[in-house]
Amino acid sequence: MKLHAWLCIVFFLALAGCQSPRFVNHSQPEFDVDFSIFENIGCPPNQYGFRRCETDSPMADLGCNVIREPSNLLGALDPSYPIALCLVIPSLNAQEQGAENARMLAEGRYFFNIGGIIPTYVRYVVFRNNQFELVETEDEFRSIFAPIAGPQEALSYALAVRDLSAYYGLEVDSRYQYFVDKIEDTHVEETADGYLVHLFFYEGFGCGPHLTYAVNVEVTAHGDVREINREPVYKDPSKDNLCVD
Repeated sequence: MKLHAWLCIVFFLALAGCQSPRFVNHSQPEFDVDFSIFENIGCPPNQYGFRRCETDSPMADLGCNVIREPSNLLGALDPSYPIALCLVIPSLNAQEQGAENARMLAEGRYFFNIGGIIPTYVRYVVFRNNQFELVETEDEFRSIFAPIAGPQEALSYALAVRDLSAYYGLEVDSRYQYFVDKIEDTHVEETADGYLVHLFFYEGFGCGPHLTYAVNVEVTAHGDVREINREPVYKDPSKDNLCVD
């Protein structure tokens, strides 16, 4: 009996250690981004949705090596100007342009880097007043889209200016190791200072482990964005020894 009782205790302890977190799901909002004016502008698409810009295209004149259609989750930005991601990839630039690009990037005139060993810097192009306008910094972005009028725009705004992602429909995956008791989909809460936006970050580059973090950012009505906290929520152990450039 004592052995049986001990085995039961071990079993239940093991079971408790393997329990999945509680998931709280939210509906994904349905927005639309106007990208149509960028469709035929000298940046033909490849199979992955990246559009390499020809040297005589208007986008190349603005310093974009590649443009890409944003996620529709940016569609709540107000005003709803047509918008594209402008990707600057220094390794693709002609030598005579290299020094200028290096100076601009050293000054932080970009939003974030989505590349690994080959840097890929994100800027935006908006079409307003019948012309294309390069947006290089958060200050410039704020001058166009602030004030932030509601939780939906706060979501779009946070995703535009931070290298973070929105996850919906999260559920248990038997392959993953979990670090928290509860995981909640992307959602927005109103606060005294504006909006708290719940997003995620996947640690894709470098050597494992490749963690997924839950990240809370505050977006004020004036368009100021501040990260409040981030915590690891899960990982895929099969990628612990994976190195990604």
